[in-house]
Amino acid sequence: RSKNAAVAILVPILLLASVNKADSLSLSRPIIAMTRSRSDPDRALASSENNGGDRDFTPDVGLGGGVNNNSQNVMALRGGGIDNINNVELKSYASEASSLFGNLRVPASLFAGASVGAAFAMPIGGPEGLTIGLVKRIYALLMISSLACQTVVVVVSTCTMGALALGAVEKTKSVGDLLELDYSLEWITARFFFLTGTGCFSVGSGIRAWITIGCPIFARASLGMIISATLLSFAFVRDTSRHGKDKLLHKLPVKFVKLLIQKAKKDWMFALSLLVYSITWTYIIVNAPHVWMWLAAGN
Repeated sequence: RSKNAAVAILVPILLLASVNKADSLSLSRPIIAMTRSRSDPDRALASSENNGGDRDFTPDVGLGGGVNNNSQNVMALRGGGIDNINNVELKSYASEASSLFGNLRVPASLFAGASVGAAFAMPIGGPEGLTIGLVKRIYALLMISSLACQTVVVVVSTCTMGALALGAVEKTKSVGDLLELDYSLEWITARFFFLTGTGCFSVGSGIRAWITIGCPIFARASLGMIISATLLSFAFVRDTSRHGKDKLLHKLPVKFVKLLIQKAKKDWMFALSLLVYSITWTYIIVNAPHVWMWLAAGN
């Protein structure tokens, strides 16, 4: 009886152990196949085919239920797809725009200070001949023009920076869109007058070097160095202007005139400044032949 009782107890235990072993083996096959698939896909496929009933097992399943694609999964985890790449977040670019005007205001202040002293460095005296007399007058006009242009840059940049800091700035996709939308005239004016004033100062400095340096060789060399530096500077200005809204440098004065005329139609102060500017240059052009004849006469 004791033997029969022991047999009756051991038989169910052995049957249960064999079933557990079979289950563990069947569960381990997909895990082994998954491990092999990462190192040797062909071997993993053969192993899967040899294990009956396991042919439909997918070794590497992605988030979409298919084969894993890292780039698609990363985009899915970040909450967006390819269509969301072009969606740019709108935000305030007031500080960036203010920095751009600050980049112009600081050197403009330096040029304005230098132009004040240089404008009267070559006084116009008695009879000096046609060439010297004409060059001195052009030099004085260039330096005064440089002073006037840089003064405009300083005033416009300072006022615009204050408006950006105190006023409500609309959210845009980029700082260029902000300037084009709300501060187009200010930005074009600051850039145009800064470049014009810098050009006038450079040409005037070259004329002064040519006149004041006694040695003709070094006088011409100094003039050539200033001309080459000016041309190189404007070449970089022209090259870097492709990143802005105005792709070419020659569009800058044309756009400035258009915007100024549009503003002058709405604000009488802008109209008055445009009128005085036009009268001044008309006066210079009309009286230029008189100055030429007066100097040619030996006065």
